Amino acid sequence: MQSPAGELCLRWGIKQLDLLSRRMASDLFHDLLHATRTLTIATGGEAGAWCAPVYFLFYRQGFYFFSSATSRHIECASTGCAVSVFCEDGDWRHIRGLQMSGSICAAPHDAGTAVVLEHYLDKFPTVRSLFPDSLGGLEQFSRTSGNRLYCFRPARILLTDNAAGFGSRREIDPGDLHS
Repeated sequence: MQSPAGELCLRWGIKQLDLLSRRMASDLFHDLLHATRTLTIATGGEAGAWCAPVYFLFYRQGFYFFSSATSRHIECASTGCAVSVFCEDGDWRHIRGLQMSGSICAAPHDAGTAVVLEHYLDKFPTVRSLFPDSLGGLEQFSRTSGNRLYCFRPARILLTDNAAGFGSRREIDPGDLHS
């Protein structure tokens, strides 16, 4: 499926993504997030580089996901991390994706996280059975499974859209993005 911004680029012959307005880049960002469920986290540490795919929810400028506190990508995230989100396609002209760097922190067990959890469960309804009473269920789940909710906060975001030309990228200000 071609994005609205990508269709405009092809129709008008635009070759550079930086000619797109901030609004179009934001729309393309949100289209991409609605079309995908998985992001890949990459970290590096003494044991070397590592990456891991996780299901995510984008909410209020953060990417929320579940992981084990002892997983390699969480343990190494304290020195920084990179994240990618992309749509897979067999045609290079349809490659769209995000390349991001930033930080990961554990989401607190509070009322704000309960709201995030409800949105996460709406996006991934098969997970709902693990959390019968929302926030209380999140705390119990974390204790019994060793997994918890984390948040990746991007410091830098590059949006790639090959519909605007091979390797075309545009930087997006993370402060401009909203759920």
